[in-house]
Amino acid sequence: PSNGGGGGKTGTGVGTGVGGFGFGGILGTPLTINEISYDKCDEHIARILISSDADDPPSVILHTAKSGTVSAKLTDVQPYEESNKITKVDKYLYEVSIDPEESFLMVVVTEEKGTSKNTVQAAVQLSSCEGTTVIA
Repeated sequence: PSNGGGGGKTGTGVGTGVGGFGFGGILGTPLTINEISYDKCDEHIARILISSDADDPPSVILHTAKSGTVSAKLTDVQPYEESNKITKVDKYLYEVSIDPEESFLMVVVTEEKGTSKNTVQAAVQLSSCEGTTVIA
């Protein structure tokens, strides 16, 4: 019986973690996809601007029609690096190579705060040669 009780506690813990994740993703985070811009004619690149107050930069994954799932990388030059030193919510610029034939991007951003993870996502149709979509 005591082993069964231990299992019950574990089950409760997992349930709480899942509930916490759900609320964290909806209510408790400034994690935001600010803007997605792309150029599939000349540069073959997409750039994603993210806001987060987590200690480490979030991970940015793109699900695409042509290239499958790819990870975006932080750009070498971070245009908000100086202001990030004085603000609570930091902005990060990511970029990723995209196929010139690409027509769709699903951007999924995940930040880790302690033991919880927050995720936001946005979809963009790449209907023209280049474009910018402001999300927030």
